[in-house]
Amino acid sequence: MPLRSHIIQEKLLDPLRLYVAFLVTLFVCMVLIRGIEILAIVDLHNVTSDQIKISVSGILNDFIFTLKLGVILYPLFWFFFLILKPISEMYCRLSLVLFSIIYLSIDKYFFVSLTPLGADFWGYSYDDIATTIRSSSEFSLLDVFAFILVPLAAIMVYNRLKKIYVPHPIYPIIVGFLLVGSIFYSDVLLKGSNSYENESDFFLTENKAKLFMDKSIVYFAEERSNELAIVDTTIAKYPFLHPFKAKDVLGPYFNIGTEKPNLVFIQVEGLGRAFTGPDADNGGFTPYLDSLATKSLYWENCIAPTGRTFGILPNMYGSLPFASNGFNELGEAMPDHITLISQLNAQGYRSHYFYGGDASFDNQELFLEKQGISYVLSEQKFPSKYSKMKANSGGFSWGYSDKDVFDQSLNYLNQQEKSPRLDMYMTLVTHEPFTVPDDAYKGKFDARVKQFSKDKQEKFQIYRGIYECLLYTDDAIKEFIEAYSQRPEFKNTIFIITGDHRMIPIPHRNRIDRFHVPLLIWSPMLKNTASFKSLVSHSQMAPTFMAFFQENYGLKFPKEVAFITDGMDANKAFGSTLQQPIMRNKGDLNVYIDNEYYLDNGGLYKILPRMELEQVTLRSKTKEIEEKLAKFKRYNNYATNNNALYKNINDQSNVREYYAFDDSQQSLLDSIQSDSINSDSLIVLAQGFMRADKYDTAITVLQYILNRSPNYADARILLGRIYYWLDKLQLAEDELSKAVERSPQYKDGYRALTDCLEETENYNRLSSVIDSALTLEPEYEYYAYLKALSLYKTNLNDSTQTIIDSIKARYPDNKKLNAIEAEL
Repeated sequence: MPLRSHIIQEKLLDPLRLYVAFLVTLFVCMVLIRGIEILAIVDLHNVTSDQIKISVSGILNDFIFTLKLGVILYPLFWFFFLILKPISEMYCRLSLVLFSIIYLSIDKYFFVSLTPLGADFWGYSYDDIATTIRSSSEFSLLDVFAFILVPLAAIMVYNRLKKIYVPHPIYPIIVGFLLVGSIFYSDVLLKGSNSYENESDFFLTENKAKLFMDKSIVYFAEERSNELAIVDTTIAKYPFLHPFKAKDVLGPYFNIGTEKPNLVFIQVEGLGRAFTGPDADNGGFTPYLDSLATKSLYWENCIAPTGRTFGILPNMYGSLPFASNGFNELGEAMPDHITLISQLNAQGYRSHYFYGGDASFDNQELFLEKQGISYVLSEQKFPSKYSKMKANSGGFSWGYSDKDVFDQSLNYLNQQEKSPRLDMYMTLVTHEPFTVPDDAYKGKFDARVKQFSKDKQEKFQIYRGIYECLLYTDDAIKEFIEAYSQRPEFKNTIFIITGDHRMIPIPHRNRIDRFHVPLLIWSPMLKNTASFKSLVSHSQMAPTFMAFFQENYGLKFPKEVAFITDGMDANKAFGSTLQQPIMRNKGDLNVYIDNEYYLDNGGLYKILPRMELEQVTLRSKTKEIEEKLAKFKRYNNYATNNNALYKNINDQSNVREYYAFDDSQQSLLDSIQSDSINSDSLIVLAQGFMRADKYDTAITVLQYILNRSPNYADARILLGRIYYWLDKLQLAEDELSKAVERSPQYKDGYRALTDCLEETENYNRLSSVIDSALTLEPEYEYYAYLKALSLYKTNLNDSTQTIIDSIKARYPDNKKLNAIEAEL
């Protein structure tokens, strides 16, 4: 054999022969994982046979991605082959095992949410992603089977295939052409996302590892672009700031009085327009909201500017830009801003947020604290008479049910002084895993579904868990409003009901369906009702209500605002003047509404009545809207990273307490990687430092937790107790008083505070705290009684005697109380 032929054979063809065994095995892995994916989504979501066929058709995508990944991995393989062939074989085995595990992990996220993991992976914390997965599914036998079987099968198949030798040179040459062709010609074979009517079908057919890789590449490319935008000297100092010019479209429909009205916002998890209102595609399971829509100001074409819950608070109440991964994700680095919440608070309102879950999720409570929120109800603050929603087999529960949230909120409001209020509710039940809290709604679903045709019955049965939850939440809202109607402030209250986004598991009708939500404004103050078809957005709510208050109640708002949209339209005919960027997932800002046009990842659509989409080919219009989106992205990143939304804000930036750290404290936090650890793990770490007598370190960690989660009662109580043990009694009393104020239903705070007050001999305050604590569940009374008797012995006064008499009257024959009294 000539020398040149020998070199070609040894250096080029032989590596390709061995590499083809790796490629075939890689493709086998992808097919196996797609099969597991189909089994999982059938088990978890009861998908239709048509959806299964769509998923199976994605095997072509898997084949093309195998070749593309093969191109990426080949240079290192070739390098190892030239050095020592066994090393290249080990490289193949290791690559197969790692790929299988990574792809299965990515696909696990898809099976439980029916949304592939993309750029949002880089936007959410690890804990938030873990919470989402744990909420939807637990680690099943199928998962164990998959994570063992696929890597093992990969090794076995590869070991067998690498022994097969085909001598003809055309064989490796064809492989080489396929690898090169996958780079330049794969788009000819594959359909792009805009070729599918809805994103659900695209997600089913796409290779999830490829999608994650593509989205990640785009994300980091845009991160670089964002960094350039941050220092872009061509952008005005405050690019979003403009004169406040929203018109009052609500006032003409209301009987306006002299007393400022209460606002009650009910944000329903996953409530898309597809599930409620006239002609809803999947309607019939929200009878109360359907009825209420006919008595309301009803916008049937409202847009949620984000495809997940992370955007609802900054969108609804501040018309704020998105930053890179959602405004709230900036945490303490959120730029100075105003919202409807902070502006009403400054003019005599009290504001409350009622939520059954962990309010630190998506940094909700951090955002609310920055507005000067008066009170946040979250899962830590529920009295023991309530029980969390049923946990899955992994022990995870989102928190308390919607009915419990509404009930406890009214209990709390009963104890508050009269003042105008802004009350905000976020529901939970219509979220994965869609387990209805009350089994009675299973029967209600069975009764209701019989009203539909046989075809629709079959369709509803596939997702019956979701419809049971919709019935439950609809009833919860009905019972809440009926209970509220008995309150004296009812006649002067405005209710606003909308969805945070359209829930994901049920296939979407088209690409805009995920963002299409209903909007109802209902009140006893209404003098006329109306239904509007104009396109509006959550981002228009703050300017709309500010215009309403300014025009009708004389409230004052800034002359300049940085809202990303103006106020709503109230047109009864279909049309749009909306300019609205949309962030589908964290880090995925590639959708823009420009009047009646909808740009989605480069595809242009005309928005038609009933929110139908018609794909159009208008290159000049596409370019024009792409330029608007690009301009928004530049402004978005510049303003949110340079604190350049508002100038001279002095009523918002210092609303909440914030612990500052010196260099040594920050170095400590960096050393324990505090940013990557959740608050529950951090408090365990702080307890360890405390037991090791490293009190200053424990204090720093606890203060860091409270910067991130200011309503984390256990962290604040532990901080107060450490101050108490260090004999810093005033600091202890301050922290423990805040713990009781922020979590008035949490008895551990009262116990710690009464210990502290007894030590400082602040008897009058101690008596008052004991009296407040007795509104809690009975088990506190034993502790309160002990304190009261101790206090009475030390400092006789009538208020203490009243507490003792009250407890003894309720438990006259209680041996424990009698023993305590005898001992003292």
